[in-house]
Amino acid sequence: MPHVDGEHCVVALSALGAITFAAGAIQRPDKRLRLAIPIFLLLLLAIYETLMLRWEKTVHAPIRLELMVEIPLMLLLLAWGTATLILPRRTRPEE
Repeated sequence: MPHVDGEHCVVALSALGAITFAAGAIQRPDKRLRLAIPIFLLLLLAIYETLMLRWEKTVHAPIRLELMVEIPLMLLLLAWGTATLILPRRTRPEE
């Protein structure tokens, strides 16, 4: 069985989340704008982490402290996108 570490999970979950939310945005045009931010940030996170995985191979002992921020950020963005897709759109109260 191949070894899977946290960095690969961040890339996979970020990319999968962005793709899922993009598909939801296509199906639900009313939520497109609210999904744009998590889609964009998850794609940036996946690209950044992919570049860092390549960089790790060039140094002797990489210490990746930014993962303490990346993982909670990724979970927050996934929750934001999921809530946007699941929860109904809020309407403004009549004045």
